[in-house]
Amino acid sequence: MEPSSANGAATWSGPRICPLCEACCGLLFELDGQAVTAVAANADDVLSAGHSCAKGLGLALVEADPDRIRTPLIRTATGGFRTATWEEAFAEIDRRLPRYVIDNPGTCAGMA
Repeated sequence: MEPSSANGAATWSGPRICPLCEACCGLLFELDGQAVTAVAANADDVLSAGHSCAKGLGLALVEADPDRIRTPLIRTATGGFRTATWEEAFAEIDRRLPRYVIDNPGTCAGMA
């Protein structure tokens, strides 16, 4: 469906596949602005035929969870975490990952 505007906020609803596993269940999403407001199984999906697990159906709850991590975190020397920029986070990965790849290459995978 096409986006529409109600009360100045863009709303959208339409089909997508669930991103959580390899089953790729068909879901129907409703959005209000950038907030996911509802998720339902898509009865017209040719693969999942209206079926979905609780994880897929709970995506709106995950999106709105106040405990959801929304920014990169880097562990501090005291064992806590501090917020970081994406640039800092990727620089930390770039600094630390080669050691793991060199010491035990069978334990790491990556894509470029």
